[in-house]
Amino acid sequence: MKKYKTEVDFCEDTTKMILGLLVGESRKIICVPEVPYGFFSNEQIDMLLLDVKNQQYLCIEYKLNGLEQLQCQVRRNNVSNIPCIGIVNTNTKIQNKYSEIFGYTGTDMQIEAIAKTIIYKKYQWRWRTIFSGLGMMYYWAYKDDENNFRGGVVGGNRIGFAAIYKQAIRNLHKEYGHLDFLITHSVLGSGYGIATSRKHYNQALQDS
Repeated sequence: MKKYKTEVDFCEDTTKMILGLLVGESRKIICVPEVPYGFFSNEQIDMLLLDVKNQQYLCIEYKLNGLEQLQCQVRRNNVSNIPCIGIVNTNTKIQNKYSEIFGYTGTDMQIEAIAKTIIYKKYQWRWRTIFSGLGMMYYWAYKDDENNFRGGVVGGNRIGFAAIYKQAIRNLHKEYGHLDFLITHSVLGSGYGIATSRKHYNQALQDS
């Protein structure tokens, strides 16, 4: 049975296992750790799986233990239209084909349960199009990134929502040329109000 000492190690090892499951599934996945949850929160989502080929995404929250807290985090994300599952480093009994929470200690049965959720076509409703939730902002901010598996970080030194929004603006403009504010604001769907969004838009263009 695999037991991990840190959430970072658990996140890295399990995400690599998941990426291995997705080989041959006609996806091009970029793994992005510590993704900002929203402009109104300092919280981060442990891992984003961004499928740049099919323009879909799925988020994962990891916990060594603390099943109830993990359930709250995953439920919060899904209610906010951010597709999310949770994986805990215990032998949880609650997992089933409709569950949002999965135990992982390295057993074949657990791997099969996770595979059903993220791979098999019958269950691929877990993935959402980038046109829902914060998908467009995540897509334009991270579409050219390299894989990084070091999620589950506790503490500071993480990139905030405003910085990611400005990165998305710069990448969008790099792809399509200069776009006026209202088009940019509408496309990225950050959730910011007009005044705050315009401020970040101006700053992003000044920094580019």
